[in-house]
Amino acid sequence: MTLFLMARNAAADILKLDEKHDVSFPNSVVELFSGVLGVPPAGLAKKLQKIILRGQAPLRAVKCKPRSGEMEEEQKSLEKNLGHAVRRDIC
Repeated sequence: MTLFLMARNAAADILKLDEKHDVSFPNSVVELFSGVLGVPPAGLAKKLQKIILRGQAPLRAVKCKPRSGEMEEEQKSLEKNLGHAVRRDIC
């Protein structure tokens, strides 16, 4: 997205758009802001998301609810197979 905005000299102008703009964003940008590629831990800027998605609702994130002890068992098995500790960022 940064390359797209810089190539068009539009980095500051993007926030001036509304949901009815005629700017064609690259698919990768639309997929990122729609949630197809996942959602960053801190989320995305809501105003920018509304502009890029033209008012469409993004996909809702699915909450991870592992069964009790399941993740711990899998992590121990993975660490044993790899021979080193594994960091777990989710759940």
